[in-house]
Amino acid sequence: MRILPSGDHALLVELDDLDQVLGYYAALTASPPADVIDIVPAARRVMVSTTGNLDALARSLRAAEPSAGS
Repeated sequence: MRILPSGDHALLVELDDLDQVLGYYAALTASPPADVIDIVPAARRVMVSTTGNLDALARSLRAAEPSAGS
């Protein structure tokens, strides 16, 4: 998993494959991090937009990292 900036108010989470994206998206939508306003899945990435601090969001996203083999 790799987290990249996407503008001033969003981060992109790169994952290995679509299965990981779908699992990660489901986990984030079930329990979204604080201040998240949008979660958008794609083939190998999930974009997460926030009204809050990007560093805090990155920590939350790392905590939700899918385990190997997920």
